[in-house]
Amino acid sequence: MLSLQEAVQKDTIKQQLHLVEQQMDAYGEFHPDRASVFDIEKPALRQQIQEMIHTIPLREFLAKSGTTGIAGAAYMVPDKLHDDIINYSMQTDIVPLIGTVVNGWEGGDLTVDITNKATYKAKQYSTGGAKPASTIETVQATITPLTFGVPLLITQTLIEDAAYGLIDYHLNEAAKAMGELSTELAVTVLAAASDGWGTLNSGASGDADETRFSGATTTGIDTALGLLTDDRWIGNTVLLTSEAWEHSVYKTIGSETGGGAAGDFWQPAAPYENVQYPPLQEGFTFKVGNLDFLINNTDALHDGGNPGTAMTSCKTVIFDRNNALITGRKRWLQIDNYADPIRDIAGATISARQDSVSLYDDAICVITET
Repeated sequence: MLSLQEAVQKDTIKQQLHLVEQQMDAYGEFHPDRASVFDIEKPALRQQIQEMIHTIPLREFLAKSGTTGIAGAAYMVPDKLHDDIINYSMQTDIVPLIGTVVNGWEGGDLTVDITNKATYKAKQYSTGGAKPASTIETVQATITPLTFGVPLLITQTLIEDAAYGLIDYHLNEAAKAMGELSTELAVTVLAAASDGWGTLNSGASGDADETRFSGATTTGIDTALGLLTDDRWIGNTVLLTSEAWEHSVYKTIGSETGGGAAGDFWQPAAPYENVQYPPLQEGFTFKVGNLDFLINNTDALHDGGNPGTAMTSCKTVIFDRNNALITGRKRWLQIDNYADPIRDIAGATISARQDSVSLYDDAICVITET
């Protein structure tokens, strides 16, 4: 791995650092889409830089970027800050887990043509014959990114006192706040499912203050999976609150050991104990059969107000995450009010632009507790 001193001595990297400086001077902000130390043509060197940015802690970048430090190292700090903020946001940002994320397009809004699968089918034809023709039905949905942000609660005193631990803490907290709102915005669209083809499977409803995997008086997760199957989708994802999991999804998975008497419990049905399923994907909470469960307490999945109050009307979303949601992001986690790479950390803000649309509404089922 390159050291910080070795990196800033390479001519190719010096050129990129100069571009970063120019862009920050011109716009008073930093985002790697404009200029970045990662914009290096040689893959091997780019990989070394990425490894260095990921591995060396922020405190070392800041400590070696002062007037008595390594010349040129200061303009490594913006990429390091952004890299840390991205990693910290993943603690609360579930958007990449529940659908497709697109970014980097030109202009403002993004129009998404969603095809009707009943008309978008391949057809056979003979060699040399006329190519198949068909009328493919589409519906258009528009991604109109909303802007949101949060200030970094980092003061000039923290920088001057080299309070690197507190600086890192505030970066972490700000990034998590961005991930929380990003998640809430996307899950709200997912649960509404009003943009694409088909009709949301919303006829499912939970029992009174209770969600069950099976055996519900009205509809459990098992019934919701059946509704998706009827629409020819394969449910692979369950998004739910910890309240719904605890009451009572976890104890209604599998089969009951007795007739419902006190002391009886539920356990996985014997025929499925040794079935081999794909491993749990990173970021999800656990796996049951072919279903990836994701527990998240975003406000979009319950009523209940501020922490300290019980969650009510919990929503559990069962869906095919390959066909349910698409999210557009622009300038994701940009650092604003930021021209000087060290001094302007104090007073900087983090911002982003994001919007989501549902794709196939019938690939989604929402269970809402009564």
